[in-house]
Amino acid sequence: MRVKVSLAAAGVVAIVTVLGALGMFFVISRSLYGSLRQSTIVQATAVAGMVRGGNLPSSLPESPSLIQVLSPSGRVLASDPAAAKDSALAGRIRGPGTKVAEVSSLGGHHVRRNATLPGVSEGPWIVAKMPVPSARGAMTVVVATSVDTLGEFLSYLALLLVVGFPILLMMGGLLAWILAGRALAPVEKIRVEVASVAEGDLTKRVTEPDTQDEVGKLARTMNSMLDRLQAYAMRQRDFAADASHELRTPIAAIRAQLEVALAHPERDWRAVAGEVLGEVHLMGRVVEDLLSLARQGSSPAKSDPVDLDEIVLSEAKLARWRCERDGHIVSVDATRVSAGRVVGDPDQLRRMVRNLCDNAVHHARSEVRLSLSASGGFVELAVADDGSGIPIAYRERVFERFTRLDESRSRDGGGAGLGLAIVKEIVSRHHGVVAVEMSDAGVGAKFVVRLPEGA
Repeated sequence: MRVKVSLAAAGVVAIVTVLGALGMFFVISRSLYGSLRQSTIVQATAVAGMVRGGNLPSSLPESPSLIQVLSPSGRVLASDPAAAKDSALAGRIRGPGTKVAEVSSLGGHHVRRNATLPGVSEGPWIVAKMPVPSARGAMTVVVATSVDTLGEFLSYLALLLVVGFPILLMMGGLLAWILAGRALAPVEKIRVEVASVAEGDLTKRVTEPDTQDEVGKLARTMNSMLDRLQAYAMRQRDFAADASHELRTPIAAIRAQLEVALAHPERDWRAVAGEVLGEVHLMGRVVEDLLSLARQGSSPAKSDPVDLDEIVLSEAKLARWRCERDGHIVSVDATRVSAGRVVGDPDQLRRMVRNLCDNAVHHARSEVRLSLSASGGFVELAVADDGSGIPIAYRERVFERFTRLDESRSRDGGGAGLGLAIVKEIVSRHHGVVAVEMSDAGVGAKFVVRLPEGA
């Protein structure tokens, strides 16, 4: 990864360096050529001003350029010392010309860049030729500036860039390698630590740097993910251990009863079959609850409008029938059930209400009371019984899987401690809360479920 990043960074540095070098050379050359051209025009303009003022000396001041003032016939009237020995320059200008806009009121002028002056120097030259009206007729001012020195400087500059570019490129690549290594070192450290965690020890954590940058956020995110994975793994281990225990108990009971029956053939086999069938029913309920928890954890909940009051009334009627069938002297009161609509999965909500009713009927002495109301954007379902109640210390634990209170430890209770865990799972999936409160009558327990009200 570091190599790829470094190569990419080196490539970017190389491109930027090349473009920067070319741009710098272009800007410098244009600027220097422009300065020489402007200097040539300025000198020509100054000499033209002297011609128009009538104070033109025969010998002009020394200048780095060749300056001549020509008469209308082409004779040299004045020149600087360097151009005094040359004949008229105007007749020897060769090369491409560029028409330049008028300068003040001095009239138009021509400037030739890369011009040659045969007999003086092949150049290249920048030559300004400017006509100047005067009392003696139309004079011509010629100023020629050599660009040999400028060309030599630009040649040295180009050589410097060509030679210096590989050095700059290597330095840029080395800098990119160092910077990429320093930037990716914390990421590599996190990768190594996560790789060691992946070996199975979920108690390890990534070292969190004391920074608020992206690397620090990555480390904190990884530790948060590891916390969730550890909690999930612990729940899975506990669930598997508890499920194995709950299934092993009825299997062991069935095996013991059958072995005793085989050892004593005179026993009543119908009674044995009844006892075995009871254990099979218990084991079937455990398996059904386990499958229900597995399905809830792997499939998304539906989002259908559900009239919860209809489900509550239907389950209350079913609970009464089951009490009559089993001979339980428990009444189920649903007179306080009013309209309430939620959004969710009707099958899961029915399972929630049924588990709460079964739990209340199992623990009640004589009465189970159901109520349903809607207010403040929530639908509240309450299922209360007049049993022995739930101690405060157990009001959170009763929703954990395979948790049963002391009075429910007997095998004939018929419960495996999964019913309320399923209730909490369903309520959580429907964005609600469930809690245990003291019954309004002062005895027993009351389970209260609050779900968001649906449209």
